[in-house]
Amino acid sequence: MSRFAFAAVLGATAMASADFAGASFTEEVITPGEVTYKIFLNYTNPLDKQLAVSGNANFAALQLTASSDLINKHLVPAVPADVPGPLAQPGDSWVTIGEGNDNGADTQFSPGFLEGQGDAFGALISGDGFLQADNGGYFDSNPSTSVEGTSILIAQFTFAEGTTWTYTGTSDFNAGGTDLTNAAFSVSNIPAPGALALLGLAGLGRRRRG
Repeated sequence: MSRFAFAAVLGATAMASADFAGASFTEEVITPGEVTYKIFLNYTNPLDKQLAVSGNANFAALQLTASSDLINKHLVPAVPADVPGPLAQPGDSWVTIGEGNDNGADTQFSPGFLEGQGDAFGALISGDGFLQADNGGYFDSNPSTSVEGTSILIAQFTFAEGTTWTYTGTSDFNAGGTDLTNAAFSVSNIPAPGALALLGLAGLGRRRRG
């Protein structure tokens, strides 16, 4: 996808599709004391194609908020590794459209993406979060190898153990492989109030049994 085509995606105001099934995450410990999260967008149609992840005022801002800084593990610390590739070490933090280094290499940023939000070395996926409110994001620059399926990787974030975070944004995709569609998403490792209440009851039950 060219930057001109991506501009058209950003300007789209299509209705959300029933194909979209929200966002989810997995977690693993690669280094003790740290937790690495992988963020996925989920669909019901295996032909759905992920075009981009963006901030879109008609749907949702692209935003990461966290209670501590992202952990970056770049092969060369002074060279940013904001997408998967040879410069990104295991447990690094980055964004992507799809799995693997090849898709990472095809992932590009729109002009002005996260402008002024980089760290001292220019890494954009850094600090305790970022915000692209509208008209910007990251996209698949190679439509000949489109990323499609029912669960598509869009980011990896590593934090110190105990960090809470929330990631929101707009999914830009071709529903059924053809129709340009947008949908807001939000995913977080912060338990919902109902889940917290259940955990509290479970803990109370354990104490009573003790």
